[in-house]
Amino acid sequence: MATTKVEIDREPTAPSEADLPDLTTLHRLIRHVEPRDLTLLGPNGEAIALPASVVRALRQAVEPLARDRVVTISHTARNLTLNQVEELADIARPELLRLLDEGAVPSKTVDGLQCIRLEDALDLKAQHDAERRAILRRLAEGGQEVDALLGDFTDADDAEAATDQKTADQR
Repeated sequence: MATTKVEIDREPTAPSEADLPDLTTLHRLIRHVEPRDLTLLGPNGEAIALPASVVRALRQAVEPLARDRVVTISHTARNLTLNQVEELADIARPELLRLLDEGAVPSKTVDGLQCIRLEDALDLKAQHDAERRAILRRLAEGGQEVDALLGDFTDADDAEAATDQKTADQR
């Protein structure tokens, strides 16, 4: 049976004080360079171009290390179960099932489990997050309109209260 459990290296990596200057330099170097431009040199001078996936992982590890942070590397299977996709994308099971039924999200069966490729799950998460941001933006814009309207009422209420107080003081 294929495992989809995230496995974590239990040994976090912390930079030493002596490593920090080199990590800072490495971070500056790999932050802006194209992956195809990075080459690893072996002890006998053999060179190998680093694949883009290795460069991405290196960037993700070096950036926090250069800031004197501890790094733990984890890995997961390429195919995620529906439960894992729900958690990753923060999506309800009925919504995920609807998307699968409509063919909006591709899936396949692996060892009897319905699975979604990690790349497709990340696309779903990005789409779901964008939809949520758009809804929040519309709510915030609507809230500003409501605040403006309430501001008019609040100003009128304040003016009315001040007039009432002035009338009471004159009595």
